This record gives sequence, C-alpha cells and structure tokens, in this order.
Amino acid sequence: MVKAYEEKKGRLKSQQLPCDSTFHMEDSSPDILLYRSLVGMGIYLSQERPDLSFGIKELAGKMSRPTQLSMQRMKKFLGYVKGTIHYTNYVK
Repeated sequence: MVKAYEEKKGRLKSQQLPCDSTFHMEDSSPDILLYRSLVGMGIYLSQERPDLSFGIKELAGKMSRPTQLSMQRMKKFLGYVKGTIHYTNYVK
C-alpha cells in the first residue's frame, strides 16, 4: 500500500497515528464550506422557486463529500439562477 502511494505521489515520512478527535475531523476547506453554504441557500430559495427543486436536490446529494465535478455543477446551477432571477412564484 505504501509502495503504491509513493509511486504515484512521492515519499511518505513516518508518523504517529493520532488517537484523538483530530483523526476523525472533517475536511473543512473553503471550497467545501462554500459548497455547503450554497446548497443551504438553494434549499431555502427552492421554497419560493419550484424550478430549482430538482437541481438543488441533486447538488445536496454531494454535500458530504463535494468533488470538483460537484463544484462545476454548482457553478452551472448558479448561472441558471442568475439568468432567471426575474422568475417569481405567485400563488393565487
């Protein structure tokens, strides 16, 4: 396993395995936090905009581990939102 990793990524240095809560810490890079925030805003917005419901549902499915493809899809979704900002949902 170590050999396979080192062939692809380079040398590893020996380390102690952490046995506290830091071992299970979630990745909180700015992109992941931004993605999750945008999904939350989309869920809120989809209550007023039913046309967004399916798209935000699909994006929310990747919330635990967003990928680069997820971010590209989010960018496309945001482009749609920007292009349809004038849409409204009137209940009569």
